[in-house]
Amino acid sequence: MPKTMRATAGLILLGIIAIIIAVQTVCLTEPIDLSSLRWSIKATSTTGLSSQPDADARALSFCTGITLDASSTLFIADYENSRIQKKISNALNLTTIVGKANINSTNTSTTLNLLTDVAVDSTGNISGADSATGTGKKNELGSLSGTIVAGENGAGKDITQLFCPHGIYCDLATKSLYISNFAANNIIRWVIGDHCWTLVAEV
Repeated sequence: MPKTMRATAGLILLGIIAIIIAVQTVCLTEPIDLSSLRWSIKATSTTGLSSQPDADARALSFCTGITLDASSTLFIADYENSRIQKKISNALNLTTIVGKANINSTNTSTTLNLLTDVAVDSTGNISGADSATGTGKKNELGSLSGTIVAGENGAGKDITQLFCPHGIYCDLATKSLYISNFAANNIIRWVIGDHCWTLVAEV
C-alpha cells in the first residue's frame, strides 16, 4: 500500500477512535433518560377495597381473572366469593352478575364454585371456569341462570372432564371455549354442544 494511502487510512482510524471516546465520555457524564421507555412504577386501584378480602359488594376476595368488553366494562372472577363482578368504566361500585357470595358447596344453574376465570364474547354472553366442579359455564346476556357447556362429568383427565380449569377464552367464530386445564397440564378446546374436548397443547 502506498505511504499516502496508509497515512490517510491511519488518520481515518484515529478519527473513528476519537469519536468512540467522545461518545463514551458523553454517555458516562450525561446519563440517558429512559423513563419514557418503561411503564409507570405506580399503580392505581380501580376496583375493590385495599383492606382484607371480603364479600361486600364493593370488595373482592382473591380475584383470579379479568376481562374487558368492547365498551371497557370490566368483568372479574371473584374466586373466593364464587361470583362474577362487573364494573362499568368510571362507576364507583361493583355489580354481581353471576353467582352468589359465600356459597361454594352447591352446583346449580345460578351458582359458581371457586371461579378462576371469566370470558365475555362480542354478543355479551359470559363464560366462567368453575375450578371446584371442573366445569365451564355459560350465561346468556342478562341471564342469572347459566348452563354447563364443558365438563359435567366430575373432575378428571378424561376427554369428557375438566380438571381444575384455570383459564377460559370464548371463540365466537367457532363456538368454542379454549380452556387451561390446570391440573391435567394441558390446553383444550371444547366446542359448545359437544360432549368432549380436543387437545390443543400439553406438556
